[in-house]
Amino acid sequence: SVGGKHVFPEPDKTNKSCLECHDPVKLGKVEHKPVRENCLECHAVHGENNRFFLIGGEGSAVCLKCHKDLAKDMEYQHGPFQQGLCLACHEPHESDYPHLLTEPPDKSCITCHEDMGEDSQKALVIHKPFADNCGDCHSAHGSGFRYFLCASEDALCLKCHEKEMQAREKFKYRHESFAEKQECSICHVSHYSSVEKLLKRESGPLCLGCHNRTYERPSGRPVVNVQTEIDSATYRHGPIRDNTCTPCHDAHGSDNIGMLNRYFPPRFYAPFSESNYELCFYCHDREIVLKPESQDTSFRNGLRNLHYLHVNQEKGRTCRACHAEHASNNPVHIRDSVPYGKWTMEIQFEQTDTGGACATGCHARYGYDRRNPITNVALTSGQ
Repeated sequence: SVGGKHVFPEPDKTNKSCLECHDPVKLGKVEHKPVRENCLECHAVHGENNRFFLIGGEGSAVCLKCHKDLAKDMEYQHGPFQQGLCLACHEPHESDYPHLLTEPPDKSCITCHEDMGEDSQKALVIHKPFADNCGDCHSAHGSGFRYFLCASEDALCLKCHEKEMQAREKFKYRHESFAEKQECSICHVSHYSSVEKLLKRESGPLCLGCHNRTYERPSGRPVVNVQTEIDSATYRHGPIRDNTCTPCHDAHGSDNIGMLNRYFPPRFYAPFSESNYELCFYCHDREIVLKPESQDTSFRNGLRNLHYLHVNQEKGRTCRACHAEHASNNPVHIRDSVPYGKWTMEIQFEQTDTGGACATGCHARYGYDRRNPITNVALTSGQ
């Protein structure tokens, strides 16, 4: 009779029945669970008011019947998900890619974000997650964090960058933006860069973006305005000329004062040892302070090595006694004056073609000449 109850086959038989005609949906490596088990979870067998005989609506309405966890409140939602366009990224039945994606994970996102795909081709450095799988950092549907990040910025970065995490915990001197503010994006870009280590700019201009003002510290010793120090000077230290700070400083932190990469004596005087000057010897030849007589330095009186005389002593003058770390108005960035406790001593340095002279609070005016050695007579008090 026409009015009898319609009896459907068992689910597995239903799929078998559907697939007698709809065989192409079985081609992919990844199959949607309803395709494997029961097409009727999504489709009405005879017809519906929605395209493709979908049950319960179109777009995400059908998907969210099962994927309820995705419907939870999220402060930031990806546009396609927010608009119910699941098929912008996913195949409904099968796919050759994880999560039923329409494209491989490394290409799925740049199908829409074309500019990033094109620009990354010109980059020097590409972040591995960007190259492999955007889902390592971003939640494709949405999240409680800006840019659909899977976690807060610092937690997300430190999930992979464990070395930096350990640095933040153990270093005596830590960069505030890293240790306190925990904002890696102050210095780094997330996807790709034309600068090593995914920096926003070369380290010199990047650092000076913040170090263009003085910062007061609880210790009473301020972080100086390096930009002013450089702008007002004629002669600059090599790394400054090269627009880089990292040969001397570690951007995250260090056990050395000033976040220096290697040890450098923090005071005016220090007993000499090669290990005390590892920072300087990273670039400069250590031989200039190891021999009493040498032709390897311009700072000599005849053959008498004046670097050795000043530095290689039990109470040696450290490099900072004469040289400015960043820049000065004298050749080889000799200081105009030397900080000595609360006192500032003028150096009064003069350079000649074959030598020079200085008169500091350490001694009277002494000269030196590489070709014709000068005999300096120490002045006694009152002379």
